[in-house]
Amino acid sequence: VHLSMQSGPEAEKECRRAAELGMDPTTWRINLLAALLMQRKFSDVLDLIDQAMVGADAKARSELLARRGRALSGLERTAEAREAYSGALALDPENEQAAMGVIMMRLQAEEDPTAVAGDIDRFLEKFPNNPEMLIARADLYRRSGELETAKEFFLRAKEQSPSDVRPMIGLATVQVALRELDAAEAELNRIDELRK
Repeated sequence: VHLSMQSGPEAEKECRRAAELGMDPTTWRINLLAALLMQRKFSDVLDLIDQAMVGADAKARSELLARRGRALSGLERTAEAREAYSGALALDPENEQAAMGVIMMRLQAEEDPTAVAGDIDRFLEKFPNNPEMLIARADLYRRSGELETAKEFFLRAKEQSPSDVRPMIGLATVQVALRELDAAEAELNRIDELRK
């Protein structure tokens, strides 16, 4: 519940409590890693992954490598992050987190937006409800001046992740550009309410 509400510290507490109670690590470990990533505790993620890899099956190793990639990317260890994402995809070509990580790295490297947009579109065909990629695609549409389409994608991202302010900020920005000032003001008020 706390992960879906974007509350990393609370999710971390719940996962650590599950560990203390002796619950099977497969039930809490991935969520703990997600909670730590949310809090940008990248070194902690790397420490936990090393322990978790022992005895993990291929699918679990793929998930762990995707999280490793995210942590390494957060630490700006780009080459190692790419290697982790590649390893994750080699174990499971349908790994959503790893595929997203590869695209996010390309966006951060400021590669050709048209090529990256095509990759995001293909990703969203497989994973249409991924809020991160919906936000990324909306932003590319916004930057290219396709404001109505950007608005649609920000709305979809907001629907998938209602407590995340990033799609709300993007939506408000687009609404201002479209001269939908009342709607933009309402969106900014919702952001203020969430941050209280």
